[in-house]
Amino acid sequence: MCFKRKKEVDYIALSRELEKQTFDKYYAFIDYLKNNENYNFLISTKWFIDIDNDCYHPLSMINFKIWNHIGTEENMYNEIKETCEKVSGRLMAAKVSIPDVIKKMKENSEAFKKFCEETYARFFVLEPLFGGPNVYCFSCEKEMFPDKLKADANGYYFLNITMTNTLRDSCYVEEIFSTDYSIRSMYDFEFRDTFLPIRSEKIGFKDETELLKYQSELGNLYIYDTITVKNNGK
Repeated sequence: MCFKRKKEVDYIALSRELEKQTFDKYYAFIDYLKNNENYNFLISTKWFIDIDNDCYHPLSMINFKIWNHIGTEENMYNEIKETCEKVSGRLMAAKVSIPDVIKKMKENSEAFKKFCEETYARFFVLEPLFGGPNVYCFSCEKEMFPDKLKADANGYYFLNITMTNTLRDSCYVEEIFSTDYSIRSMYDFEFRDTFLPIRSEKIGFKDETELLKYQSELGNLYIYDTITVKNNGK
């Protein structure tokens, strides 16, 4: 009796082909945005940056795994296949969602403008439009409208202000885009439980008296801010 030898599977070749196919999808998605005059502005938004982070880094790790043969070839291929499926699904969902994404950005842009026109709030919260942690902020400027509110080339509003927040230590000038964040006043518990403790830690104080003075003065400023309401720019 003659037995045929079972053909070995070339998992390295399969892995490289999967990598290539998925990278092609990734670059095709970018080209799709760049080549559409109604969509190309999305490339500079947080929405796209988050998608890019979810896709490019995992694909780069695939290349590292292939060249370094991490694990058995079959297991490596299965892991790469799972990663490629996730990336492909992320890209497909993103492409389908574009009309809804733009609609949400337009609606938020008007709400963003209204907040800047009608609400005096040096202590404010930025909520990412498409997921992610909130950012708790303080504006050094006393007014947001009209000087600090701008419109970009596509008509979306953004702020250009000097500010501090819970992400960075020092004060800096920042552009905050309505395509990325919604904006609202900070709640009392957010100031007390989040903003004040984090800012105190980031600044750093050499003794307790400096810390107490800072927290007392900032608390007074927050109270003054919350009882001062700007009505329709008047």
